[in-house]
Amino acid sequence: MRSKTRPNRRREVIQIDIYTYADTEHLRAAFNGRAEVKSRYVPQFPIEAEAAYRRFLERLEAGELYDTDIDRELAAIALLIINFTLAEWNKEVYQTLGIDLDLAYYRTQLENSVFTWVRQEADRIRRHMIEQELDPPEVLEEYVGLPALAPGGTGDLFAACMIALAAYSFSQRYIWHTEKDPVVRPYHAVLEGTVQYWDSPPVVNAQGDRLNPSEDWNCRCHAQMIFTNPFF
Repeated sequence: MRSKTRPNRRREVIQIDIYTYADTEHLRAAFNGRAEVKSRYVPQFPIEAEAAYRRFLERLEAGELYDTDIDRELAAIALLIINFTLAEWNKEVYQTLGIDLDLAYYRTQLENSVFTWVRQEADRIRRHMIEQELDPPEVLEEYVGLPALAPGGTGDLFAACMIALAAYSFSQRYIWHTEKDPVVRPYHAVLEGTVQYWDSPPVVNAQGDRLNPSEDWNCRCHAQMIFTNPFF
């Protein structure tokens, strides 16, 4: 009996994805016939980016930033987060699969989405100040911690970048992990150790929001990547 094969079109797509990695043979060896491999590295939080954002808030409060300054400052922070995220993503893949990534390919993907966020976030700050007739110090009440992803959104930009990289790579699923301490939210606590899909996240709060780790407001949870074998 002839074995079933995947359609040629799908095989071509897989090959294109593989070519974004530096060494296909190392990738094949890393999986060693396994359908999936769990990540052995937990990305670190970008402390430098958080410090830069807090300085941005301080300058905003002091009235030192004007319209164009807001865009420029946020773009600088976004670039810092992109650089940091790419480095962390490369560490994760290298320590788990033993390969280096084609970072130029992923940088293009991230910059397209992140700098769209910069424009949205800058417009949101200006619009809120005008509509509410707030002075900069009052605006700060809504901008504690890292910036939101979109108007009314939650989470932080670093988490968004990591999630985007997972989508661009061959990580379709992850294992949800919490900090396992008394302040973990009940909705998040029940997710500890469960396997979730990036494109179909679980309910994480009473409002019914479906989000991935770190996307909920002030969420400290993280995702342990599950890399899917592209050769299977």
